[in-house]
Amino acid sequence: MRFTYLDGMRGLGALFVLARHWNALLGLDFSTSYLAVDLFFTLSGFVIAHAYENQLRSGAMLPGDFVRVRIARFYPVYALAVLLCLAVALTKAAAAGQPPALFAEWCVSALCALLFVPFSVTGSAMMFPLNTAFWSLGQEMLVNLLYAGTARLLSDRVLTAIVTVCALLLSATAYATGSIGHGYLSGLPSFLGGSLRAVFGIALGLLLYRQRARLHGLATMLPAWCSLLLVAAMLAVPAPPRHTWLLELAAVFLVFPLAVLMGAAGAPAPGWHGRAMLALGGASYSLYLLHNPFLKLARRVAEVSGDWTRPAVGLLALALVLLCVQVDRRFDQPAARWLRVRLRRKRTLPLASPG
Repeated sequence: MRFTYLDGMRGLGALFVLARHWNALLGLDFSTSYLAVDLFFTLSGFVIAHAYENQLRSGAMLPGDFVRVRIARFYPVYALAVLLCLAVALTKAAAAGQPPALFAEWCVSALCALLFVPFSVTGSAMMFPLNTAFWSLGQEMLVNLLYAGTARLLSDRVLTAIVTVCALLLSATAYATGSIGHGYLSGLPSFLGGSLRAVFGIALGLLLYRQRARLHGLATMLPAWCSLLLVAAMLAVPAPPRHTWLLELAAVFLVFPLAVLMGAAGAPAPGWHGRAMLALGGASYSLYLLHNPFLKLARRVAEVSGDWTRPAVGLLALALVLLCVQVDRRFDQPAARWLRVRLRRKRTLPLASPG
């Protein structure tokens, strides 16, 4: 079963992230669009439960097999993004006449990023200075490892307890710091804040999938396509000048879970809009990882376009989306299949009995 509206939701979230990071050029000030990362975590948990949970909990799939499948899914475009970001960083360092030691730091940062390990570069406050988006991938891989080892222990009661405790901790963090938007800066407090977001979101997605039958009445109160409107409204709404954290908690506790349930409860009629959502959903991962290194090109376009900056950069953004559709179809999917075969655990056959 393919959740087409969830694909569209993921693509919509990636577009809001691009708009956030290209805001200075596009003039689209979506101040709460960083919450798309929390939506991605919840979607990831829901889809993982659909695809793998029965196999993991029954023992048909071993934890190591699950980890290999997830690495194969994450790695091709991720590795491409690391190499592209390294090339951009080294080009900028050379143009600025930076000392050789900084070049070495960027290379070490890239090597660590390939292992999903953070490494801060001198002069940068980011956990993954090559690409801000890498922090969420590192957190998701960590939670995937934890889930692989504990899936058979996660009864409904245990999973509900995890979601509840994380929700309380997330609320306390939001109240104490004024936001849940942690995880991308270097340092232990940011790392722990990002871990809390990842554990909560993925665990919530797992729980929503298990409880979807009980919540079917709630999920079908409105047409499934309204889930996209809910997400768009949440990511576009201006943050209040005070108590932004209340809006954030409403998003992750109420709006996003409801949107995921609604989107999973229906499917669009056959047509171009369904195909568009599938294409955009497939391209969303590439778009999420590649829009940052293309920002330098967008700035060059802005420099030469004068009064036409916004439409010129908008066309570049559209071209990048179309490029990411092709990256998904012609590189990511084939490379993931190839890697999945190469990482597949070789099962040893029992020796034939003598005689």
